[in-house]
Amino acid sequence: ANDYFRTLLQIQRQASIRRRAFRIYQSRDMDHVCYNIDKEVASGGMAIRKDRDLYADLGLRKRVMDLMFCYHPVWLRLGLETVFGEIIPMRASSIHDAGQSVLKRFMRDRLLQDPDTATKFNTTKAGTFGKGYAQQLAKLTLRRFLMVVLFLDRAKQMMAPETIEGGPCLFRKKSPFKTSRDIVVSFAKYFLSGEGDVNRHLFLLGYDVTYKQSKLDEVDYTIHELSTELRDGIRLCRLVEVLSQHNNSKESDNSNDSDNNNSSNNPYGQRQLSSQLRMPAGSRLQKKHNVSLALMALKKEGINTTGLVGRGMRGDITTDDIVNGHCEKTLALLWRTIAHYRLDSGHLVSLSVLTNEISQVRAAHSKQASAFEQAQLHADQAEQIGR
Repeated sequence: ANDYFRTLLQIQRQASIRRRAFRIYQSRDMDHVCYNIDKEVASGGMAIRKDRDLYADLGLRKRVMDLMFCYHPVWLRLGLETVFGEIIPMRASSIHDAGQSVLKRFMRDRLLQDPDTATKFNTTKAGTFGKGYAQQLAKLTLRRFLMVVLFLDRAKQMMAPETIEGGPCLFRKKSPFKTSRDIVVSFAKYFLSGEGDVNRHLFLLGYDVTYKQSKLDEVDYTIHELSTELRDGIRLCRLVEVLSQHNNSKESDNSNDSDNNNSSNNPYGQRQLSSQLRMPAGSRLQKKHNVSLALMALKKEGINTTGLVGRGMRGDITTDDIVNGHCEKTLALLWRTIAHYRLDSGHLVSLSVLTNEISQVRAAHSKQASAFEQAQLHADQAEQIGR
């Protein structure tokens, strides 16, 4: 039963993502760009070089596929499905290569070839194609390639809501290209005829790709070990940005102010804090710089980092404490952050689940730990009375 519901939820999520992608691709702006690209390609204003026989030259076909595989397979699949209007089925056996074999087969049969065009120009039983087949197929490939790149550029930058919520980076981490423009320029360099500044040519047609993937986008913020993975300050800064943005959006909903812009009221909404990080944080000075940014931001948010002496700890929460991996003070900082953003309100953490977990921890406590917990509670009460 659990497997069935898990599969059902996955299917529903995929359907929701496809609906969002379809709305982006069918928007008025995209329709206008599609029309201009079709017109330009049909008239020969933008064309594949005559010596680039894409349907027969295996080396050229591999180059096109290599460009497409610069994208993450999840995004590439969504782009191909949306532009071609087809669902690409993935079997469990395709997991070993992240579905690349399936996508490769689809691009070979639908991007670099076309069944309808092949039927139209097939003149003999042996499969020899008539005159004009290569030119017509080149036009289709050019148009479809450009539309996949444009759609993925727009889809990745869609934020309200995200096209793929919590999805991967648009480009692979090991990709030689990390911007949409670089993909277009590389394609034009090898395949297009008589192109100078291809991006300027496309811009005049309303085709403008702007997405750039930075090193910051490729950071994995998953935490497996609290004692070590918060010491460089990178995840702490991202935590501040996410929670402050969530808190700000919640206040906006409560005030029902339609003119309230989260990014303008929240100083960390556009990763302004993360943009000041020193990455990779290899040295202690770099780690201290990053942690200092996080602590200063938390203080501005109203989180108190002092008053730990009465709780069995020496001194306040400092930059050195986090960098050194001081477990008690790191946990104290996290719990104060939880209390400040009121995660027990049910928005991010279920109150019943939290209460259950606390009771289990208490049951496992020793007498000494229970006495320490009571001291913490009394200190909390004294602090609230002092305020």
